[in-house]
Amino acid sequence: MSLDTTSTPLSRVSFRFDDHGRHAAGLATGPDDALHVETWSFDKQGAGQARLLPTAGTETHATQPVPAGDGSVVVLRGAGLPRELVLIDPVGQGADEYLIARLGHPSARLLPSPDPGTLALVITTDAAAHTTIWRLTAPGRRLEAALHWPGPLGGGLWLEDTGRHLAVITSPQDGPRAAVADLRHATVTPLWPGGELPLLISRRSRLALVAARTSDGHRLGIADTGGTRPTRYPTALNTLTDSVTPLAADPSGERFALALTRGARSHLAVYDTADDSITTPVLPDGVITSSGSWTRTGLRFVFTAPRLPATVATIGEDGACHLPAPSPTPTPASARASRRDSWARARLETLDGPAGPIEAVVYGAGAWRHSPRLVIALHGGPASAWTLGFSPLFQRLAQAGIAVLAPNQRGSTGYGRAHHEALHHAWGVPDLADIRHLATALNEERRAAGLEPPALYGTSYGAFLALLAAGCRPGLFSRCAVTAPFVSAPRLHEHASPPVRAMLNRLGALTQARDALGPRDLVRFIGRIRAPLLIAHGTHDEVIPVAHARTLRAHLRSTGRREGEDFSYLEVPGGRHDLLGQAGGDHLATALVRFLADALPTNSAATSAAVSPTGI
Repeated sequence: MSLDTTSTPLSRVSFRFDDHGRHAAGLATGPDDALHVETWSFDKQGAGQARLLPTAGTETHATQPVPAGDGSVVVLRGAGLPRELVLIDPVGQGADEYLIARLGHPSARLLPSPDPGTLALVITTDAAAHTTIWRLTAPGRRLEAALHWPGPLGGGLWLEDTGRHLAVITSPQDGPRAAVADLRHATVTPLWPGGELPLLISRRSRLALVAARTSDGHRLGIADTGGTRPTRYPTALNTLTDSVTPLAADPSGERFALALTRGARSHLAVYDTADDSITTPVLPDGVITSSGSWTRTGLRFVFTAPRLPATVATIGEDGACHLPAPSPTPTPASARASRRDSWARARLETLDGPAGPIEAVVYGAGAWRHSPRLVIALHGGPASAWTLGFSPLFQRLAQAGIAVLAPNQRGSTGYGRAHHEALHHAWGVPDLADIRHLATALNEERRAAGLEPPALYGTSYGAFLALLAAGCRPGLFSRCAVTAPFVSAPRLHEHASPPVRAMLNRLGALTQARDALGPRDLVRFIGRIRAPLLIAHGTHDEVIPVAHARTLRAHLRSTGRREGEDFSYLEVPGGRHDLLGQAGGDHLATALVRFLADALPTNSAATSAAVSPTGI
């Protein structure tokens, strides 16, 4: 397989640094709009070089790539069973791929290792929740069982450079506890007596950034992995009110870098253990999307902004943020006519909601409310949020003259516990009220200006919410486009995989609303939609089965809606949950943009599979 490695990927996900910061690996979009394994190497001056690897397999968002210390990449591929564990060696302009094993475990994950004799650790958990830690050895390139444990083991932070002692999380009945997995003696022993859980560990200073559960959530502390000093809870750390994500410890082990999520953008904080102080290096408006690596040449992490596809940013010793120079070459097919200087700007705006302010990401000029075409975009999750990161779809909509309003309504993350938990046991209730409120206010303005109502776009949970909103108030929206919708949370629970069911249970999704609208089942609402409608779903969606979209299609037909005239149904053969982030996603993005610009696509945009009239 040949890849054009001169193009700038429009997205990078699942990005990991090796344990010494010399290499990194992740998934990046190639010129064909599909995901490919990408490897990075950093020289002694800190300069990074990236390349896409032509591989034999098909990568999805379920693929786990981990960089090995020798420049190769260990990849765990596949969402179903068995999963393939492969080793990829970059060779010249190509790559050699070796199948190591096929794993039949329902849960498996990879960790990089500081031991040069170990390419990676593989941690598997079987159906009985028993865990095995395996070494993928460098000399023989084979799996060797290092430790068995009769229960789940989470986490995975190295305590020293030999690759022998790993900090893990056990799950006794009194709550999760930090422990040490000794891979030489195959033992698991407590790391410290309390319930503090490690977030970052410096192998040099033996200090750990920890979180301790409290009645109000968590508090942050500094612990000693050697056990010679008591855990302390510094004031500066616990004045942080944002959502905190650990990035990396500096080479001395005296400073810890933290990514702070405040609404739709990221901030950076560096905590100094010596004087209990926090410094805040200045970042451009954007989002940190990976863990970090801190070497003598700087702190690195993946960063993205509305006009900047995800790339590796570096905070130098001067505290300044350094970003790679933009590529002079065209971007991949999904934005092949665009250059970085022509991509649309985005900004944050705060809108009035029925229960308080709602922050939204906005693409469009200052008068976006009066744009001839306006789309309200609803994110998936629902435990997610729109951010000030690069969005290929939003950029394409903006280039087509369509303004985008992407609100973080109640249920979204990044705005505090109350905002997020408003959706618990109330799916389709407070968030629906927020969207209807925003759309009503916009309609009043647009009607006065002689403009049509806004359109709706949603994906996954956002698709469910968009169809619900369009069905509740048929005249509130001019059209509605959705990808990967589900009919209702109870029906999804009935057909979903164990991880999806666990998420539904955790968020209280099965609680039925008892207000005037009644149960949030789209079979009750979809027949009320009179606006043009586009539904797209992948036949191999691993999160929401395609049967849900087929059910909606059948009910639309039963109400007299004419396919190809009143609505369009696009079923993508082999398509997985993230339809826009896989091979062929450019064609679907084109269909979405054309539809939202007032053109109903035909089924020629995708192959429509035969459907059962009974659906689910």
